[in-house]
Parts: sequence; structure tokens; C-alpha cells
Amino acid sequence: FGRAMTANFIYTIAGNGIGGYQADNVAATATQINYPYGVSLDAVGNVYIADYSNHRIRFVAKSGGTYFGQAMTANYIYTIAGNGTAGYQADNVAATSTQIKNPKGVSVDPEGNVYIADFNNFRIRIVAKTGGTYFGQGMTGNYIYTFAGIGNSGPGGDNVTATSSRLSYPDGVSVDG
Repeated sequence: FGRAMTANFIYTIAGNGIGGYQADNVAATATQINYPYGVSLDAVGNVYIADYSNHRIRFVAKSGGTYFGQAMTANYIYTIAGNGTAGYQADNVAATSTQIKNPKGVSVDPEGNVYIADFNNFRIRIVAKTGGTYFGQGMTGNYIYTFAGIGNSGPGGDNVTATSSRLSYPDGVSVDG
């Protein structure tokens, strides 16, 4: 993360200690985040943050390059999902142009697809890394889709498609290899 670290010591890698939203495309430790609930790493060490009260998924690139259709600088922070407004707007749109509401969990699979526990939208959502068919749905890279849940809380039953079931406040998500 751009500095020497000593084993068994603790270091801040994102956020400046003040809750809120300030900016993207700045050093990750120089800006605000607001109640980071979930954190995940991908296979190469990029960091994914469920920025709960900013209604965003934030990303800290380990090395410079293009990720999620954006040119990124190493150790800088970027939004990869959510536009900062709480709510549910749409699926099958650019992930940064739509709403998410209080994400609590984030995970990334070996292919780089990002899964979001969209807590107050009662959904598990996916941002596809590249275009293709995932879980029976045609998806566009860097777009967001509902993977599970219909947007209502409560019991939803078994033996139905994941997108036809109810979820009650999902606050974590995990993927296997």
C-alpha cells in the first residue's frame, strides 16, 4: 500500500478517520469513508470496501491499471458500485450510475466478479467483470444485476429461483473458488 509495513503492526489503508464522503481518485488514506462494514481482497491484493453510509462499494487498487472501466492509480480509492444515493433504481445499468442502499458485505470471486450484500434493498447483487452469461443471466461488464432477492424482506421459500425469493437484510456475502 505504498509504504513499508512491519509484521504484527496495524496500519490504515483507507479512510482518514472522519466519517463522510469526500472524493474518489485520491490517496485512499486521504479521504473519508462512512461506516465501512465489509472488506474483501481479490487474488492480487486489491481491496473492496462496503461503504455502508455512503451507499457505495469502494475499491483500492494495489497497482495502477484499468479496473472496472476506469484508469486507476495504485493506493487510490474509487467507487465501483453505487452513485451515493440510497435506494434501488435499476439493474442492468452501469454499476456506478445506480443506487445501492447500505451495503454491508462485499466479496469477489476468482474471475473478478463482485458480489454485494445490498442490506436495505434486500438483495445480493453482482457487478460482472466482463460480459457473459452468469447464473443464467446475460450480463455486461461493469454493470450491476440482482443475483438473489426480489427487494422485499421476509421468508421467501425454497425451491424457487434466487431472484424470485425474499431476503431479509443480507449483511454478508461470500464466494468459493
